Amino acid sequence: MDVVDYVVFANLANLNAALRGGLLDVIEVRLGCVGAGPTFDFADSSSFLAGFQPMIDVALKRRLQ
Repeated sequence: MDVVDYVVFANLANLNAALRGGLLDVIEVRLGCVGAGPTFDFADSSSFLAGFQPMIDVALKRRLQ
């Protein structure tokens, strides 16, 4: 996990707090898919967390408006 930027972790933590823990539930489901088949495998932690970037962008955009 040391490959993932600290800012990504901070953004995910803030988003999780805003969603009252809902983000961790989503991450748990996605982690359950790791290794389940060719369409669910992630090469590394960065590729796994990159899937959450659109959610982070939307949340930040709303916050800045």
